[in-house]
Amino acid sequence: MTTPASPANRAKKETEEVVDHAQFGGCIDVVVDLLGMRPQPSRSAAHSALVISWDRRPRFVIPTDTAAAAAASCLAYNRLRDRRTRLQRGVLGVALRAGAARVLRGERYEIDTSEGSVMALLFELLGRDDICVAVGLGNFDTVWKPTLQVMSLDGRPVAYVKVGWTPFTRTLVDNEAETLRAVEAAGSTELVAPGFLHHSIWRERTLVVVSPLPGDVRRIADDAQVPSPAVVRGLGVVPTTTAFGSSSWWQRLAASVRKGAGHGSDAALAAAVAMVEDRFGDTEMQTARCHGDWTPWNLATSPTRGLVAWDWEYSEPDAPVGLDELHSRFQVIRLLEGGSAAAAFAASSVGVDRLIAAVQPLMVAGRVQAALRAGCALDEGGAESLRDVPAAVEAALR
Repeated sequence: MTTPASPANRAKKETEEVVDHAQFGGCIDVVVDLLGMRPQPSRSAAHSALVISWDRRPRFVIPTDTAAAAAASCLAYNRLRDRRTRLQRGVLGVALRAGAARVLRGERYEIDTSEGSVMALLFELLGRDDICVAVGLGNFDTVWKPTLQVMSLDGRPVAYVKVGWTPFTRTLVDNEAETLRAVEAAGSTELVAPGFLHHSIWRERTLVVVSPLPGDVRRIADDAQVPSPAVVRGLGVVPTTTAFGSSSWWQRLAASVRKGAGHGSDAALAAAVAMVEDRFGDTEMQTARCHGDWTPWNLATSPTRGLVAWDWEYSEPDAPVGLDELHSRFQVIRLLEGGSAAAAFAASSVGVDRLIAAVQPLMVAGRVQAALRAGCALDEGGAESLRDVPAAVEAALR
């Protein structure tokens, strides 16, 4: 039996690996292009970065402009991370605060700050140039977007920048910018969202710049106990009751699913849409704003501010009431508990209104189809969802 490495040894190992770009291009290549990162032999240049890796896979781009900034990239908001990641980042952050970035092994880069660069744009938008950035490198899939953690040289959070870099992700970022404007205008005292700062375009990429979260945010204690999304329903819109078949939300979704994506599931999904319309077309349905991805990894609590929510890219102002709750359960079963799409559809719909149980699988299919139409590759999870949605709709109708 292999003994797990201690957090200190694991963090040390992570900094000693050399990135294998041929095998794990993806995220790091997108970020290198975005920031204009060039291999940098010097270890003391301003606006520089170090790629931290383990298992020869790049995981994190940290700034090396100052020890304070390098440490903050690992330590800021660390209470939002799972226990293992929190330990890894904590050990690395403490080492970086002591100046370890100068001796850590890894790929070193200089970040482009010349006129026309994305950093120059951030200097202009934020009205300051004493900033640097860190970037986490997640799973490279159809919805992955670089998110720049912007901080001052003394390690204080300044902003976050989400970047839409493909046709599909640009649409998501545009919707998030529009939603954050609406959420901010609503002025809720019960829910905190990132404050909207800027919405900009740079070299066919869409950027939304938001304010940092409260400094005392912490991870929700129990992923199975997700707070109610009821507070979202009053953000900038008045809940209304309408016939399901004539609701703008359903008309958009039905048209999108019927459009298809050149996939073998298109006909079965279009048939499922027809069955739902036939069954529920005249049913009165309450609509209001939904978050769209109300999951534990997009939520936190602040002892001073209350409930905090981010990642509003799927939010809509006229969605069926109850959709957030059902989709949240589906995502937890699917992504945290490792259930299949079919199992997640079945388990999450138990005891749920039949209309909501029937349309949520179609919403999932519509998102996958939209990505395919934008040229994104179909991953294993998306293919499984497209295959299992028709049966989930039929089960809900029974």
